[in-house]
Amino acid sequence: MPTPSPRPSRAEPVPAADATGARPAARLLARAVFWVALAGSAWLLLRPSAGGTPLPVSDKVLHAGLFLVLGLLGWLSTLPRTTVLLVLLAWAPLSELLQHLLPTGRTGDPLDLLADLAGLALAALVAALAGAVAARSRRTAGVTPR
Repeated sequence: MPTPSPRPSRAEPVPAADATGARPAARLLARAVFWVALAGSAWLLLRPSAGGTPLPVSDKVLHAGLFLVLGLLGWLSTLPRTTVLLVLLAWAPLSELLQHLLPTGRTGDPLDLLADLAGLALAALVAALAGAVAARSRRTAGVTPR
């Protein structure tokens, strides 16, 4: 009995990476993490005030830290930078306005808005520095960007 010839392998092609080097599944996951984090920030900022013991860290530091994290997650999400920036620049004042208007026991604070914007500016600075370091690393390694 003749042995059957082996079947040619029909492996699925690997999806092409985009200009950032991210594969579609990685892009989707990174974008989902950003949008979930943004929704989580809405929950944190708009839930009813619990009162109780004050936090050991300044409220302004927490606001700046939140927007630093949101900005960095947005940068890593491979969404267009302009989209991330516009979304977060809109969310910062909107969150303060909603805190002022909704009956949650919270108040909108212009200094919180400034802290939000400072955190976002810091995220933009970190992203720009990381991008410059990556570009320099690619140049010295002789790798051309995709």
